[in-house]
Amino acid sequence: MLDEARVPAASGYKQATAMAVELVAVMANAAVLKLHDPELALSNWLTSQDGKYAIGKQAVAHAATLGARTVNDAVESNFGVHDNVVKTFGTICPENASGITQQRHIHDFAPAPHVMFDLRHKEGPDVLQKAVLGLFGRLFENMQESLVEMARRNLADSRTRARHNVDEQKEYKKLRRLDKITKLLNATIDYYANGLELFDAWKARGAKDAKQVDAQLSNLGSEAAKVEYLRNEIEMRVVGLGWQQFRATSLSTTDTNVCISIFLYIYHI
Repeated sequence: MLDEARVPAASGYKQATAMAVELVAVMANAAVLKLHDPELALSNWLTSQDGKYAIGKQAVAHAATLGARTVNDAVESNFGVHDNVVKTFGTICPENASGITQQRHIHDFAPAPHVMFDLRHKEGPDVLQKAVLGLFGRLFENMQESLVEMARRNLADSRTRARHNVDEQKEYKKLRRLDKITKLLNATIDYYANGLELFDAWKARGAKDAKQVDAQLSNLGSEAAKVEYLRNEIEMRVVGLGWQQFRATSLSTTDTNVCISIFLYIYHI
């Protein structure tokens, strides 16, 4: 499909190429006009439109957030943080990765009040606020020690559960792979059996030369019947003889001439 989109080979796709290019140009122009519409909020973010939120007017904020792994969407940011955690710690278990992702998102362990947060998406441009010390840092010292001690004592059990969960996940993936292999094997067997049947059909009733094709077509009245006859002849060769390069994917009742051309080309190859 992508090859056809890049370099059309089928006659129908070739005929539609010019119209498709024209439609793409119209859609692109409409998108540009939409972005530049001063009545819409989109233009506020474009430097070319001198938008009040454009990055060209936020040099300080831009410099302060270079390299930050974040997005404006709270849901998508969770996925981004989780992906970063998993890639950074390749052997981390799912529970620990989830915990780190959650803590990075809600900042319970934020240690440094000198860190600056960008709040433009909430309060407007140029709004930077110092980070508030995380919940853990605001607890009494004995409560902090209690939490650390609980985590230390539960470490061994947590690792055991984590290994068990990882093993379960591996087993699940293994069963999924086996199921997929079984389905592919069954499909291969079905295809092979169908190929044998069509090969036998070709030996029994397949047309052996162009005269037989003409004779059979002359006995068929409707265009639909002719197309169906030629479709069967092509299928007997494509599947029964394994000539996949001549597979015809879409033959309708208006494609009689196409069917004849394909069949004759296959026969005389």
